[in-house]
Amino acid sequence: MVVLNGGSSSGKSSLTRELQPLLPGTWLRFSVDTLIDACPPQLLSQGGLDIAANGSIDVGEAFTRIEQCWMAGLAAMARDRRPPSHRRRLPQRAGRPRSLG
Repeated sequence: MVVLNGGSSSGKSSLTRELQPLLPGTWLRFSVDTLIDACPPQLLSQGGLDIAANGSIDVGEAFTRIEQCWMAGLAAMARDRRPPSHRRRLPQRAGRPRSLG
């Protein structure tokens, strides 16, 4: 796992795109933008992640909970170094997925 931290438009995504073909094995890129793009619209408002017109950001409890789960999932993938073909498949469950809220 490689973690890059920096301000907006500082070149983190460009750097990771350049590194991917140079590094051995398979490397995936994730950013906070990946998480935000995956969020339902209601989570990107009051109580979630409220981005005001002036650029200020209010991070609420609902978004923080989702972000913690997302980071735990990324950490679990980073710890699991087995090839995908050797990973245990989870049984498929009928019905609706469980809500995190």
